[in-house]
Amino acid sequence: MAVSPTPRRKLASRGPDSWTFHNLHMTLLALCLLVCLITRGAEAKMTPAQRKALMDAATAANKQLLEIKPDQFDMLVRGTTTPTTAAQTTGEVVPATAASRHPSGLWFVSFGASWCPYTMRLAPKWLEVQNKLLASQRQGKLTNAHLGRIECGLPNHGISDYCERQHHIQGVPTILIFQDGQLLEEYLDGDDVAPIWSRLNRAYENYTALHGQRLAAASMAIAADTAAHADAGADPMGPNSDTPSLASATAAAASSSASRSGALLLLVSGLVLAYGYRRHQRQRDGYVSAPCAETGAIAV
Repeated sequence: MAVSPTPRRKLASRGPDSWTFHNLHMTLLALCLLVCLITRGAEAKMTPAQRKALMDAATAANKQLLEIKPDQFDMLVRGTTTPTTAAQTTGEVVPATAASRHPSGLWFVSFGASWCPYTMRLAPKWLEVQNKLLASQRQGKLTNAHLGRIECGLPNHGISDYCERQHHIQGVPTILIFQDGQLLEEYLDGDDVAPIWSRLNRAYENYTALHGQRLAAASMAIAADTAAHADAGADPMGPNSDTPSLASATAAAASSSASRSGALLLLVSGLVLAYGYRRHQRQRDGYVSAPCAETGAIAV
């Protein structure tokens, strides 16, 4: 009796989610790793002449950039000024109050280290953005936008305590955006001139729109305050009233309202003049304004 052969079990065909896509995923991952290794190894493969050219270009650019010292940061970027008091002569710390602050504008601040090749590559590009900003300001545009740099490097290829503790810088270069002294965000776009310039313009548009809303709200508040004082000083007896006390009260209220409005206008005028003088000084002085580890976020 012939025995029929056992039918061979048909192997299940591999679907699109198995072998083909698995290999494609692994290939892409390997390519990404290869690109990262090539990018990271670019600095190690630099010749001494290339390294020197990079350092010279960065040094020349840094001489033309606004370098913010740690003791200048609060005044320039945060917009705090300490009043001249006897406490300054004794070394006592005078805390910043609302009265000692002024709108400091929009700031793009680059935190870098002179020993970091990525910081060196960013410096000429940062200078080009600065020159574009200065050209725009001469045309009356971006008048309250500023660029600056802070040196975070230490001789042992470390990062200073000031950058780490005060600004939480873990790698260089890092670009932070400040708006009237408040940290807005970290810049995470590309490190070429075009994306930096584009982000600066977008941030400035938002900044001016916000200030327009604040000025409108302040104007409405002043108008409401003036109207309230005028209503409180009105004479309910009418213009023919023989009551001198009500007439004098009306005059006093009107005088008080006029004094407050005059004081407010004087204060606003003083702030505008102070800002114009500070901006004139910076322009007169030539101002415009990848990771290295202990290593940052901007790749070459």
